[in-house]
This record gives sequence, C-alpha cells and structure tokens, in this order.
Amino acid sequence: MQQKIAEYIKKFRLIKPNSKLIIALSGGADSVVLNHILHKMGYNCIAAHCNFELRDAESDRDELFVRQLCNVLNIPLEIIHFNTNEYAAKQKVSIEMAARKLRYDWFENIRIKYDADFICVAHHKDDSIETCLLNIIRGTGINGITGIKPINGKIIRPLLCVSRKEIEDYAKQNDLSYVTDSTNLETEYTRNKIRNILLPMLEDINPVFRQTMENNIENWKEAAFLYSHTINNDLSNLCKTDGTYTWICEDELFAFPYSKTLLFEWLKQYGFSNSVIEEIAEHKYTQTGKRFCSDTHELIVDRCRLILSEKKSDDYKTYEISKNDSSCIQPIHLKMSFVFDTSICKDTKVALLDADKLKFPLTIRKWRNGDFFYPLGMESPKKLSDFFVDTKINIAQKQDIYLLVSGNDIVWIIGKRIDNRYKINANTKKVYRLELCDN
Repeated sequence: MQQKIAEYIKKFRLIKPNSKLIIALSGGADSVVLNHILHKMGYNCIAAHCNFELRDAESDRDELFVRQLCNVLNIPLEIIHFNTNEYAAKQKVSIEMAARKLRYDWFENIRIKYDADFICVAHHKDDSIETCLLNIIRGTGINGITGIKPINGKIIRPLLCVSRKEIEDYAKQNDLSYVTDSTNLETEYTRNKIRNILLPMLEDINPVFRQTMENNIENWKEAAFLYSHTINNDLSNLCKTDGTYTWICEDELFAFPYSKTLLFEWLKQYGFSNSVIEEIAEHKYTQTGKRFCSDTHELIVDRCRLILSEKKSDDYKTYEISKNDSSCIQPIHLKMSFVFDTSICKDTKVALLDADKLKFPLTIRKWRNGDFFYPLGMESPKKLSDFFVDTKINIAQKQDIYLLVSGNDIVWIIGKRIDNRYKINANTKKVYRLELCDN
C-alpha cells in the first residue's frame, strides 16, 4: 500500500522530497496509518492533535495515545483543547461545522509556526464516496458529486487512493495500534447515517456499489471539467468590465437556456447565497435600481444590465478644502491652485472656476437625492438624478460621485461637469484650478 500511495503522491504532485508536513493525528486508524507511511517515506513530520472535549474520558484517552505514539516515533507533537460546544452555540453552527472550522484554522496556524509545506489529512476513498452522497442529499451542483479533492490550498490528502479496508489491513499487517471513536457507530450525525445505514443498504442492492461510485466519481470529474470549461468561456464572453465594475446585459444572459447556471457560477464567487441568486433569476428584467447584496459585493439592475461592484460603505462625511490647500487625498485625490490663465480647458478632470465667486472653505461630499446644479451652458437648474440619466451614468457609478460645494451651491460634479454660474468669463480676474488625479 505504501507504494500505491507513493505513486498517488507522484501522480498529483502532492509532496516534494524533503517537504515538511503537518499531520492531522486524531489517533484513529486512518491518521495513524497516514502518519506511519509518511514517516517511513522520510518526510519531516509534525503531528497536530485536537481535543474537542466532546467525549469526556474518551477524548483524554485519544490525547494520551497520541502523546505516547509520537514519543515512541520521536515526532514533534502539538496539542490544543477546544470548547467546541461553546463555540458552536456562539457561532450558531452545528458541532460538526464548529469542529471543522476550529481544527482547520488551528492547523494553518501550526503550519505557519513550523514553516511547513502542507497539512496532511487522512481522508480516503470511502470518505470521498460518503461526501458525494452527503452532497446529493443536501442538494448540490456537479462539482459536489466529484468527491474530495486530493489538494485544496495547503491541505493535501494522500490516502484518497485507498479504502478504509485497505487502511485497516495495513494497520493489522504492521501491528499498528489505534483508538476507535465510539461516536462513529452512532447515527446522530448525517455522515454516520450514510456510513452505517445507507451504504450497507445500497451494497445490498449492488454488492459492488463502492466500486461503482468510484467509477461514477471519475466520470463526473470529467463532466465537471467540461462544464467548467463551457461556463468559463460563456462568462468570459458575457462579462464586460471597466476595471471598477463588471456587468452583463440581461438580453444576452437570458438568451442562454442555462442562464440560471451562468448566473450562479458568476455570482457565487462573490459570496452571493443560493437564495439571492434564485431571486435574481426569478426577477429578470426587474425594475432599474433593484439591489441584491452579498457580504462583500452588490449587484444592481440598471437599464437591462446587471452591474456588479464591491460593496461600498455609505459615506455621509463632508471634507473641507481651505483657501491655502494645494491638494487633498481624502475622499479623492485633487490638486488645487490659483492661476491667472483664463484659457478654456475641455478636460472633464479639470475644473476652472471663477475664484472671486467661491466661498471658502469649500466642501466635498457625496451626492444626495434632491441635489441640483446649473450645468455648464445652461441657465436653468437640473436635478443631478436627471443629469445622470442624460449622461448615461449608471446606478453603480453614481455611488462613486463626489461633489465640490461652495456655500450651498454645487460648483462641480467632480470629474463630470462644472456649474454654469461659476465658469470663467471675460470678467474673471483669478481662476481657481482643480484637477482630479488618478490614485
């Protein structure tokens, strides 16, 4: 079996020679065999054991066993105790999810402490099959039926090429002692129900069900690859960006018979939940201005476009510019100066204002509903919301608009248009020049 695992490691390029490895060592057969094989193969191993304090004396027994094992093998050992029940209650997650979060976060800390290359965990073929069935029961896409991946960031799984039976046989052949988690025989947890009830029933129907599932998973992996290739190609053609925003035209998206799938694959990477994506798909061609949010991003519907951007905090602050300031950095980068050149400048990033009409200090703020100004060239006021429509500034872009204000007057929609009342003319004696700088 050691040769089989060595070939698997080589096939997927899991570990380089002389790598330093953190071994997740629970004391069960899987982790004991993993530790034994990697140690025999000459890797520099550090064991890491979590005591989740969930099984009273049994948890302490496991910890003692691991201590004794590492002492015999002369392997460095790190141990931590978790109050898993308290963490689960505080985070409002299941015990399983709490234990997973706690251990993987800690494993990563230990990896960094030892400057190790990888964290090795002892998942095997049967775990992969159980995970596939668990995902099907809970509901999943095609990637959820491809089993456990051999490598995920800094986490690797060298035993995915062997079964639970092969592991137990190896332990017996090599006289390896291990401990048994009594909760594995209980059916309180869903995974245990799959392992102890569902799988035996399926094997009663199909005696070679596990081999069938192994074959299925390999086939589904190829299908998932084709799926990802197609989806990524379609999204590459659909998505347009200007560096700040990314958008998709609804007509183009919903022309695809699998538009919901495209929407899901586009938005899930930005933290949008399934329920939010379902709502977006169900409300296609919804009214302009509709917003959908994840923790980090927002999707805005604007004129038959779905516009994606990072979520921005509401900024109600005002920022002052005094007469003597030559630049400002917050909230945007501007350079200011008084000049006597009254030549017209058509660059919208530059504002030339009649200095004698300005009331200092000037202020910079975000635009608000009800704001109006007199656009350059017009003698009558216009609401900023109408100006944005006329100049095709979308809803997402409006969130980034700042105004330069003198007294109560908007004198410049920064980077867009100055106010006609503050333009320079033949009677202007001194010009206040502002330039919007690229950060």
